[in-house]
Amino acid sequence: MGLFKRILGICETRPPADAGCWSFADGKIEITLARAAELAQPGGAIRLEGRSLPRRVLVFHGDDGRYHALPNRCTHVGHRRLDVLPGQGKIRCCSIGQSEFDYAGGRLAGSAKTSIVPLAVEVDGERLIVALAPREGDGPIFAANTPVGEATSSAPRKSGQSPTDAGNRGRDS
Repeated sequence: MGLFKRILGICETRPPADAGCWSFADGKIEITLARAAELAQPGGAIRLEGRSLPRRVLVFHGDDGRYHALPNRCTHVGHRRLDVLPGQGKIRCCSIGQSEFDYAGGRLAGSAKTSIVPLAVEVDGERLIVALAPREGDGPIFAANTPVGEATSSAPRKSGQSPTDAGNRGRDS
């Protein structure tokens, strides 16, 4: 991304080409994967905003083959949007500071002082369901003073299930 875009906070991630691929109701975003071409391959991402969403959301198909969702707002002072860095396993703020986060929202580098708490994602057939409330027990959307590398997994968990056991795999799993 060029310096001019970073100064203005212009991100590379676009809204979905098919605006009808998603809906929002009852605190959940539902995405029809067959209509969200941007999410078909690892590294693909869409930004969702408007339509009564209480916050912007970044949804992406990670290089790990899983779907992830984060509030699309960096935790540094400017609160710029985020972009996926395909092939690098991380996301980056589209500002001058270029804060970087792992897929689970853990702060890796840059001017951001805190991590971002991921949103729960569930694959239900050809639908992707994103709960806007943080997962139970995760606390606020922006984790205060989360040490680098200690962010939680973005996979939804059942009671008693560890983050590494959680099943949030892509369509081909």
